[in-house]
Amino acid sequence: MKNIIQQFIFIFYNLSKRMKNIFQPFIFIFLKIAKE
Repeated sequence: MKNIIQQFIFIFYNLSKRMKNIFQPFIFIFLKIAKE
C-alpha cells in the first residue's frame, strides 16, 4: 500500500512540475486581472 502511495506522489510531483510551466502564464494573467 505504501508503495502505491509513493508512486502516486512521485507521478503527481512530476506532473505538477510539468504543469507549472503550462499554468505559469495563466497564473500571471490571473494575478494581473485580480490587481485591477
